Amino acid sequence: ERNPPQPAQQHLTLREAGQLAVEQLRVYRQEQYQVAGSSYLIEAAVNFNGQAASVGVSFDGQTNGDRGFFFLNSDNSFSIITVLDGQEQAEYSLRGVPTGEIRAGTNTMQVVRGEQSYIFYINHAPVALMVEPPFGGGSVGLADQ
Repeated sequence: ERNPPQPAQQHLTLREAGQLAVEQLRVYRQEQYQVAGSSYLIEAAVNFNGQAASVGVSFDGQTNGDRGFFFLNSDNSFSIITVLDGQEQAEYSLRGVPTGEIRAGTNTMQVVRGEQSYIFYINHAPVALMVEPPFGGGSVGLADQ
């Protein structure tokens, strides 16, 4: 039985207020591109090539379609979206957060999942932290919006 969600500020906090090239996707754990388990690092290198787009990674994917997403947006913002029971969960989601970490050319995004948290990085700078993850592990992959 799942505990009811807590207020947003307890789960997700900011560390700072077309032709798309995904150059690499790396999963640092034994089962690459498979079920990731409860501790892992996902890294993707993204280049927008001047196109308006959102691209990122999905993480902790469940067989029923529930999962998290971390997107870099070509308008120099990022989004973190969590889907539970087919619905976006506001207390685990952020959309269109402006950041100075996205630059022209290739950007590296990372999701580091520990036992009780996720840390989200853009170009090796931490931008958000989520505590008490809603998932216990799952599949990972690329995503676009």
